Amino acid sequence: MDKYKQTFATLINSPVNEDIPGPILDRSLSSTPFVPLKGAFNTRDIGIKPYLQPGLIYRSGSLAGLGDEGKDHLTATLGVQTVFDFRSAGERNAFPFPSIEGVQILSLPSDSPAAANLEISDFVSLESDTNYWEGGCRGWSKEYQRILTLYKQPFRKVLEHLLNNPGVPILFNCTAGRDRTGVLAALLLSLAGVPDEHIAFEYALSRVGVEVQKNFLAALVKKWKPEWTEDTPGIEQFSNTRAEYMERFLQDIRNVYHGEEGGDWGEIYALHGLGFTMDEVQKIRNNIKGQ
Repeated sequence: MDKYKQTFATLINSPVNEDIPGPILDRSLSSTPFVPLKGAFNTRDIGIKPYLQPGLIYRSGSLAGLGDEGKDHLTATLGVQTVFDFRSAGERNAFPFPSIEGVQILSLPSDSPAAANLEISDFVSLESDTNYWEGGCRGWSKEYQRILTLYKQPFRKVLEHLLNNPGVPILFNCTAGRDRTGVLAALLLSLAGVPDEHIAFEYALSRVGVEVQKNFLAALVKKWKPEWTEDTPGIEQFSNTRAEYMERFLQDIRNVYHGEEGGDWGEIYALHGLGFTMDEVQKIRNNIKGQ
């Protein structure tokens, strides 16, 4: 992880409205943990030794642009047999998932109409805040806690698959590969015992991963929330990807998922939020560790 931090430390802190120079971006996206999956973006391996087996669990933004070369790399090189797509029906209709021979594609949106609700006022930093990004910390922590609630059934499906299919690579995605995807990645990394600072760093890599499609993603947000402008209070905190956003979520979620029996939030969420037994949680943990 330290060598990754040396490679990406400056880039993940760059504001989203500042372009990453092409040669630096190309070099970064060709470096571990990013996976050069042609036609996709923000694709990376969340494995990190000694916690979670590399080459087993991949995360990504939309795969709608995947062509034959990308499909072949996904199956023949990465060995992915199952893809979990968390996008809504509207997102899938706008950008359909391509058919990939030998790959099972499971569409797992939230079935709650509340999934699309988000208030920009939650992201506004206050004059009393000592950190400029504090509004983003509050707003995204609230949203990520909401995702844990709204996506219980989709997340359970992924964990069930990991429970019953040890050693078989998977990929999960949403549209940007940052928020819904990022919350599940944080859950899996937490179950594997990865320290918070590493989970937050892994999350912040999406700043680099979305660079090639940031204008496209900004256009989607504009279509979704046409009343938002670059001058809307909170928009800068909303639009950026900061490690401290994930750090705040990890702090806050421990106030929600905790238990007398001990264990970290990921374990408690899997037990009481998703309904797994302790034996099943331990087997999932062993499987993703490659034990």
